Amino acid sequence: MRDRVIANADRALLDMAHHDGGIGFPGELHGSNYRSNSFRPVHSPDIFDTAIMTNQPVVLVVPPIAGGRLTDPELETWLSRGDDSLAPRDDNLLTRVLSELGLAHAAEGLAALRYLGDTGNAANGFVCCADPVHFQTRMRDLVVHSLSEDQVTEAEVAALMETLQALLGGEQGVTFIAAGRHGYLLSDAPFETARIDTRSASGTVADRFMPSGSPAREYHRLQSEIQMVLHDHAVNSERDKLSLPRISSLWFWGGGALPAEQPQALPPLSGKLGLLKGFWLHAGARVCEQSGNSAGMLSPATDSGVFDFTTLTNDELVAELRTARQLLSRRRIRRLSVVSQDGVCVRLRHRHRWRFWKTGSPVLGVNEADE
Repeated sequence: MRDRVIANADRALLDMAHHDGGIGFPGELHGSNYRSNSFRPVHSPDIFDTAIMTNQPVVLVVPPIAGGRLTDPELETWLSRGDDSLAPRDDNLLTRVLSELGLAHAAEGLAALRYLGDTGNAANGFVCCADPVHFQTRMRDLVVHSLSEDQVTEAEVAALMETLQALLGGEQGVTFIAAGRHGYLLSDAPFETARIDTRSASGTVADRFMPSGSPAREYHRLQSEIQMVLHDHAVNSERDKLSLPRISSLWFWGGGALPAEQPQALPPLSGKLGLLKGFWLHAGARVCEQSGNSAGMLSPATDSGVFDFTTLTNDELVAELRTARQLLSRRRIRRLSVVSQDGVCVRLRHRHRWRFWKTGSPVLGVNEADE
């Protein structure tokens, strides 16, 4: 048995060998590449790491699928036959993906990891995510609403950050940076930030997850100044004309410095999701860059890895899930975990195909009446 494991592991390593004899794939990034002023060898998995990774599920990270959002009835039925669960609101996507792989996750420095994934640069010191949000004013409180990628543009985020940097940056020891549709704040002095990410906070009373007490003074001071700047900003004037929700403020979360490196046996990551990509790069693991919108990543040879499908259209997502179903049916994939951005996780194995009695899932919003 041991000889068979070693032989399989050796074969897996040979499959990963690049044309120049190194471990890697064309177009991939390694954790050592994001630091131009230092060299750190890439962590190449040994045969024991490879043996461990073959027992990990293939993980598909997908857009929200709860509430019947997936439009293919056959795939809904297939997913409903797996073991599903809904994560607590304060569990971030990285934590849930690493939990499926059975690996330790970062408790601090989430913003620094996402910053690394979004920009390819390691922040020096404190950084927090500063994502555009809309505050809905009610009689006694404010409700925070995240803005999806189709509700805010990169140009809008860049314009807001440029204005905030001009008015509030520099002398106050803070720097506002735009990275795509994400915003970041770098500060000379660390301060408390919200306990959960923007998407998880969406739809809740803003004060519920904001810091409080004396450690939160800097947080609330910045919030007040930012809200005054954004109130009359040209970006919001244009959004009013288009009947789009105003960008009321920035949601500060994940504050901290880059955490200590934790070499782990991570499977390859395919995709561009900043938080996942940053964690993989920081751990010295393989990140396979995808051109375009990352459609068509799964192939008949797929048997391991984490795949980011969050930027796919519904039709493209359906096609990838159908491929995953075929790979699982043919036992090319031994275990499959589908992790969605809205907290749903579905774990599937080959034997689940025989669960004909299980045709509904309250988590997915699929019931027998819908079949």
